[in-house]
Amino acid sequence: MKLSKYNLFLSAKYAVASEFYRRNILKLTLTDLRKNDIICHTSKNAYKIKVKAKQGSEWPGIKDIYGNDMILILVDFEDKEIFERPDFYLLTSEDWRNLLLQNYSKYLENGDVELDDKNTITWICEEKPYKGVLVKPNEIIEFKEKWDKIKGLT
Repeated sequence: MKLSKYNLFLSAKYAVASEFYRRNILKLTLTDLRKNDIICHTSKNAYKIKVKAKQGSEWPGIKDIYGNDMILILVDFEDKEIFERPDFYLLTSEDWRNLLLQNYSKYLENGDVELDDKNTITWICEEKPYKGVLVKPNEIIEFKEKWDKIKGLT
């Protein structure tokens, strides 16, 4: 069953919140802000959690993953039945930047793209520059179910 964009986003956001509670990371704030979907309060800090969901083959237009206080959680509903748990991929902003530098080094060297201080790739080779990148699960397999990234912050 295909979900609407809004229902897909809400499903992902609440699935992430559920995983936090299952792991005893209890101080969460679910937000409606466009930049941060969940705020995780720990005894040390507050972390911005950006949640992105997909039900097709890739997550589109990922951008603006920056700062030592941000975690990107990609939620994968592709080929999942209604009773199945989605897959989760967890990346810090440093993980994200390293991934971009690794995967887009050729484009960066050729001047086809630029990488800014918000860890956003801009495709300047296009007629109209485009911000963001598509991400496929096989590109981030090392980050699958890495909940220790969150647990280590508490």
